[in-house]
Amino acid sequence: LDMDVIDVSWMDNNVHSLRHNFWNINRWMIDDLRDILCTERRARHRPARMTRRSGNVWCFLAAPSYV
Repeated sequence: LDMDVIDVSWMDNNVHSLRHNFWNINRWMIDDLRDILCTERRARHRPARMTRRSGNVWCFLAAPSYV
């Protein structure tokens, strides 16, 4: 498939017991979604935010919260 896969498995998935995801609190995700929808750029064209893991799998250039 000609598709980018963004690996977010290392990012926090809970802020506290009432929330179940990080979409509304993670600026990296929101900015990236905006970039995809407005500019239609692929992950390889967003190097300020993405790094390539392997093949078509990319991850964010942000440190996990425990760092």
